[in-house]
Amino acid sequence: MNVTSQDLLKGMWFSLESCGEKLQAARGLFEQGLYGSSTALTIAARDEFGKARLLRDLWRDAAAGTAVPMEKALAICGGAKGVKGISHIQKQRAAMATITLRDEPGLGAAIERTHETIRRISALRDEGATVDDPKFLAAYDEYHAAEAVMQQILEAKRCRVPGERVDLRERGLYVDAIIEAAGVRWSRPNEVTYAEAQDALMDAINDYWGWMTNLQPPFNAIPDAGGSPEFAAALAAWTDKPALPEIKAVRYRTSPAPVAVKASPEGT
Repeated sequence: MNVTSQDLLKGMWFSLESCGEKLQAARGLFEQGLYGSSTALTIAARDEFGKARLLRDLWRDAAAGTAVPMEKALAICGGAKGVKGISHIQKQRAAMATITLRDEPGLGAAIERTHETIRRISALRDEGATVDDPKFLAAYDEYHAAEAVMQQILEAKRCRVPGERVDLRERGLYVDAIIEAAGVRWSRPNEVTYAEAQDALMDAINDYWGWMTNLQPPFNAIPDAGGSPEFAAALAAWTDKPALPEIKAVRYRTSPAPVAVKASPEGT
């Protein structure tokens, strides 16, 4: 049995709706100081966000005329009898619309190195240096080297984040026994910190907002925003779809200021 493009569109939308509802609840828990519970629900919301993105990808296949077996949709939704569901890490990987860099090792030095090379290139232009000037070429080589370091930092975080978020969800949900040299140490959900909960929630809300924007005209027809004319038309034709939840921002109280980077060309 194959699943229709309309059913996949509904699954995508309902998953995003579920994501928004969970983020609303997570924000309420955060404001109550229940940081472990807030974080666990935030990461669960990201599971739904990843599910929505994966179902959107299946919609593209179905809308293009490719047969999409029901088993593929069931696997994304957690599986069923005879169908193995995808893992939390796979959903978290799919949910990475952006990557936020904060205090990664070497980030500050890499940013300063990039800015310094940009200043040097600008100064050489002001001096009238031509593009074949050895100083100009050397400055551009330095700029590309600095950019390569930034990409290495970004890629390292891209690989690390899905597993970290799954671990953070477990920490926020359950008491766990950790065996150490001195004996047993107990991990408790209420040990999740304000900063951890804040960062997880704000990053998730930002990604959710980004997709909400890209689902609206004219963005839902733009390929660089994850859309297409066919996608926009399908959303417009579904006239009784539910409104997606609105969520207030969480104000940052900690530093350093985050740097958000798109995780994919379309960022959705």
